[in-house]
Amino acid sequence: MLVSSYFHPKIGGVERYVYNLAVGLRERWDHDVQVVTTGQDRTVTRAEVEGIPVTRLPVLATISATPVHPVWVVQVRRLLERERPDVINTHAPVPGLADVSFAVRGKRPLIATYHSGSMKKGSGALDLAIGAYEATALKWIMRRADELVTTFPPDRPGGRADPYHIPPGVDPGIFYRSPDATHEAGTLLYVGRIELASAWKGIGTLLVAMRRVLGSRPDVRLRLVGEGDAVPHFREKAKELGIGETVEFVGALHGQRLADAYRRAEILVLPSETEAESFGMVLIEAMACGTPVVASRVGGVPAVVRDTGGGLLTEPGNPASLAEGILALLADPLRRRTLADAGAARVAARYTWDVAVDAYQELIKKLTG
Repeated sequence: MLVSSYFHPKIGGVERYVYNLAVGLRERWDHDVQVVTTGQDRTVTRAEVEGIPVTRLPVLATISATPVHPVWVVQVRRLLERERPDVINTHAPVPGLADVSFAVRGKRPLIATYHSGSMKKGSGALDLAIGAYEATALKWIMRRADELVTTFPPDRPGGRADPYHIPPGVDPGIFYRSPDATHEAGTLLYVGRIELASAWKGIGTLLVAMRRVLGSRPDVRLRLVGEGDAVPHFREKAKELGIGETVEFVGALHGQRLADAYRRAEILVLPSETEAESFGMVLIEAMACGTPVVASRVGGVPAVVRDTGGGLLTEPGNPASLAEGILALLADPLRRRTLADAGAARVAARYTWDVAVDAYQELIKKLTG
């Protein structure tokens, strides 16, 4: 049983991680897999996503992107009693559903997967609450879980010295370098959430940097892939900055359509500003498609960029640094090609879902004998 506050078709790194893990465990290792997540209805609903049974629990309120409901304690306990999973795998950092599942699991083995550094957002009162949660409930879960997995290079999370590092992967049947693909000159791409509660993704900084880029390269265009309640806000901000006609909001893309968007772009930009960006799955997806990246030096991103050699790092929250990195790469076709070659080769060898799923299979065997 995989437990995640959000799940497919919602776009995001955690959601894609859980989806691909569920599919891989079923298809590669013939496990019976089910997902427990949240939904939009007032009652528990059940359906299938790509043949995977998905149970969606009701949400009473959403606090800073965290869905909550007091009835989850009863609902999750009943689910566990009925389904009797051999192993539970929770996915955080979004608190709530993963915490409830840990609390009511009884003696069932549990793998806790943590997808973030600190969740602090740089906003006073909210950061105090987040800090208290991370220092108490989250640390307790990390210490007490049967196995702890991080998606970024571990540094004794929760005080544990034994976490497993299982980074995300790509599907090489979808995300690959096509000899027929042609990069559209001057096209920048952002892929991710566009939500008010996810201001740390740095889209505001990217738009300001874009204005600087246009001062030197008026032919450049920016595409933002994703959806959320902040789309109207950032569309208006682009207009205020005088760059509205050069910024395109294309909505959420998945599968082959997303891969095609990566291949058309000259550069993928990931301007995140906090350690909540623990890995940056879009980085390896873009690299697999032969597109170099410009990303912030924050969270787990530097480790990914250094390991793959597929991009440049800039200072988080700094439009001037971001614009400088973008312009430097746009002006140097040879460097773009060198970074693209390095990134594509490393991702193919190290970052695939088969590698990640096999690592989870080893943990499942360890816990179930």
